[in-house]
Amino acid sequence: MSSKKEKPTAAALRAQIEKLQEEIKTKAKALREEERRLETRKKVLLGVVLQAWVDEGKVSEAELQAGLDKHLKRKDERALFGLDPLPEAKPATPTPSTKKAEDKSAPSPPPTTSKKKPKTTSSQQETSEETTEKKTQLREAKQETLADEFEGLS
Repeated sequence: MSSKKEKPTAAALRAQIEKLQEEIKTKAKALREEERRLETRKKVLLGVVLQAWVDEGKVSEAELQAGLDKHLKRKDERALFGLDPLPEAKPATPTPSTKKAEDKSAPSPPPTTSKKKPKTTSSQQETSEETTEKKTQLREAKQETLADEFEGLS
């Protein structure tokens, strides 16, 4: 009997490497799917909490709609919540380097001047300041409420 171990052949080693690479791919795919499933679960639970806050009056329906309108960009997502589609993006204007040679012969337009904002009346300014103050107070109250709720979860 021989006490020496036989050396694996190159073909056997390649087959073993291939098998291990396939195993790595399979496990990586399973890990990505699990991460995606957990991320989806988190989003669902956040939605449940947000809906409860709306039901409890901690977040107004208007604030929820404003948030949805601001953050949902895809047409199908916006439709799901009854939001109008976003306007189509305007095509980009050509930059000077992309203009054709014939455009170079045309005179360039004069530089644009900055436009001044129309003057606001004192009553408009007071209303704007009051609105800003109310928004700040509401934001602070929500932050306190959230902090209290999360402390209760710990």
